[in-house]
Amino acid sequence: MTKPAIQSAKLQLSAINVRTPRNDLIEQLAADVDARGIIQNLIVAPLKKPRGSFAVIAGCRRYRALMLLSERRQIDAAQYDVPVMVIEADDAELSETSLAENFHPQPRSPADGMEQLQELELQLGRDPPRHPERDDEVDRAGGDPRRRRLL
Repeated sequence: MTKPAIQSAKLQLSAINVRTPRNDLIEQLAADVDARGIIQNLIVAPLKKPRGSFAVIAGCRRYRALMLLSERRQIDAAQYDVPVMVIEADDAELSETSLAENFHPQPRSPADGMEQLQELELQLGRDPPRHPERDDEVDRAGGDPRRRRLL
């Protein structure tokens, strides 16, 4: 499935977006976007004016990361294609969509994050650091030896 893409210069933040802009780790997100691109599409709605422009209904942080990269001239907003989902609806439905997109995120637990990092280390052929004193605790508890290093 191909996602439609819109040049970042044609995007602007919508007042309907329920997420309040603040400085919540945008620097780190911008660095990740610079390295990997936009991984998850933005949800946008067409604007009447200027024609061909779109309002960002959901994806405020990703949009602000793109704008930071554009200000720093790390990307060319006129050329940088952003994956989007285009929704055509009235303001009430767009507001509901923005709320729904921000209402259900489940924060990752530290254990899940550590397990994912361990898997990445193994995939890269690196052996994650061991903690012998904790290995004994896991053994006594009958734990999975692959997860020993996470404790």
